[in-house]
Amino acid sequence: MMRRRRGVPVRVLFGVLFPLPSSGAEGGSSNYFPGAVGTFAPAHEKPKGLTLSSMALFTATEVDRAELQGRLNVSVDTLAVLDNLTALWTFDAEILGATPSIGLTLPLGWAEARTSLRPAGSPTPTSRFEDDTFAVGDLAAMPISLGWVFDELDLYLSLSQIVVMPTGEYDTDNLINLSRNHWSFDTLLATTWLSDTTGTEISVVHGLMGNTENPKTD
Repeated sequence: MMRRRRGVPVRVLFGVLFPLPSSGAEGGSSNYFPGAVGTFAPAHEKPKGLTLSSMALFTATEVDRAELQGRLNVSVDTLAVLDNLTALWTFDAEILGATPSIGLTLPLGWAEARTSLRPAGSPTPTSRFEDDTFAVGDLAAMPISLGWVFDELDLYLSLSQIVVMPTGEYDTDNLINLSRNHWSFDTLLATTWLSDTTGTEISVVHGLMGNTENPKTD
């Protein structure tokens, strides 16, 4: 325990003495959509050949207060409904003992945003804005996915690379866009344990996403 406690100030001191630049996703959001990855048995063995699927996704966010330059308070409410249309092809082959797959996802949906601006200290908003859109989002390609099956353990493992391309409609004058207008590279490692006897399923998905800059807002 003592060693762990001593390590904390060392890490903090390192960050102070050797600061490194870091960036967050534009607008506090990214191409990661909660629920899009990690549904039932995400690493389970895929059938060979072509698989078509449709996944409906819904999300709602609310920010009660955010201060801008010490002068304005901003509240933001968003609502989005998407349908991810996916085509997946699984090869009858092996790479490193795994079955390879490739895929392409086309998101189609509707989103709405409402914001209000209020000067610091003012009890009421001075401006309100609303906007909504119905559009095709950014294409997501999966150039490779490898799936391993361990039958004796009822265990499945998959490693996938997803590339989100800025193909959707994007307008800086819009309050909300389905497209992010930047590239995203998402590496996913999924593990599924699915008992053929009891039907019990436990899955864990780890992901790491990197984004490029939006050329229209950079």
